[in-house]
Amino acid sequence: MINFEEPVTLKELDEALAMHQEIYGREPSYIFLDEVQAFKGWERHVYALFERKRYYIFVTGSSSKLLGRKIATQLRGRASPVYVYPFSFRETLRARGVAESRY
Repeated sequence: MINFEEPVTLKELDEALAMHQEIYGREPSYIFLDEVQAFKGWERHVYALFERKRYYIFVTGSSSKLLGRKIATQLRGRASPVYVYPFSFRETLRARGVAESRY
């Protein structure tokens, strides 16, 4: 596990990938970086991982620093933002198996 609240280097990310290969016998296909805005210089590191063309990379966070436009700019157009919205009241009822009453 890498704590993005502390300074992280590309070397440490590479070490995490190497540990995955050592444990599972293969490189990971997917890399998930959550709360990446706390990782100083994350854009360069994600771009370097992307350029290897070996991983599907998912970057998530809860900061306004990660708005879709900014990510696309910081990653030089190599981003496909997906916005996740909370359920509506109706969707929440449906997910919990509660029948909707119609008036």
